[in-house]
Amino acid sequence: MGVMSFSEAAERYERKLSDKGRKPDANKRSILKRLKERIGDLPLDEIDRMYIDDLHAWLATKETRTGGTYSVSTIAGHLAYLKAMLRWANEAGKLEKVPVIKVPKGRQRHQFLEPKEVETLKDELDPWRRVLVDFALATGLRKTNCTHLRWDQLEKDYWEICIEGEDTKNGNKFRAFLDEETRELILKRLARTNQLEEEFGWRSEFVFARDHSNKPSTNVCSDGWRKAVARAGLPPETCFHTLRHTFASWHARRGTPIEMLQELGGWSTLEQVKKYSHVGDDDKRRASRALQGMYKRG
Repeated sequence: MGVMSFSEAAERYERKLSDKGRKPDANKRSILKRLKERIGDLPLDEIDRMYIDDLHAWLATKETRTGGTYSVSTIAGHLAYLKAMLRWANEAGKLEKVPVIKVPKGRQRHQFLEPKEVETLKDELDPWRRVLVDFALATGLRKTNCTHLRWDQLEKDYWEICIEGEDTKNGNKFRAFLDEETRELILKRLARTNQLEEEFGWRSEFVFARDHSNKPSTNVCSDGWRKAVARAGLPPETCFHTLRHTFASWHARRGTPIEMLQELGGWSTLEQVKKYSHVGDDDKRRASRALQGMYKRG
């Protein structure tokens, strides 16, 4: 039995589907592209159970264009496609045994972090990512709005951020408001930017650009992030977008009205806010005691 690489097997499988009048649609082609990106020319017989687990973890942490992560159904689509392809390779005599691939079911639960989990994660991150985590948790901004934040978006003596036009997800203009600690964080970035300008004669337009760069950094959740998440003992699907869920959940715990939270986070509808602001049983128990002592009972 000749050993076939994944890339070659994928191309043959795609041709086989086309020959049978089942040409993959745009979604299937996107799935195949991502699988090729990850697996490449790895021999099929090296795709074992352990490799499948690693692939699953990679899919769970891979960022979407909006800074989120793939849903369970999207991950399931990738694993189901791989499973079907490996079965075909087995039937074609190119793979001796098909590894066990468990395709997940159900909807992904939107995750948020507890304060101690955030502290543990920050301990494992480099200084640049730690600053971004603090800023994201304080403002609830999406990843792109954090990494691409420009100095000209800061207003009112660095107390407010104006986000509008193509910088928003839904096209609606909104303002983010900074507390004292977050404003101080911005002022430290400003001091560093001024220092670099004096030393090298040019100035970055991006607040969180790395030193000596005038480009926004888009690799926040690269291997450095994933390794820090693993060292912190957090679920592998923990991504930068988890911080936006955490922002909303913490506000809900502190009693921020949902209408106010919608304005703070720039959500289009209250339903979106509800999806983000997770409330657990402990939160409900605390809320149930809110009216105690307001009047004499009995």
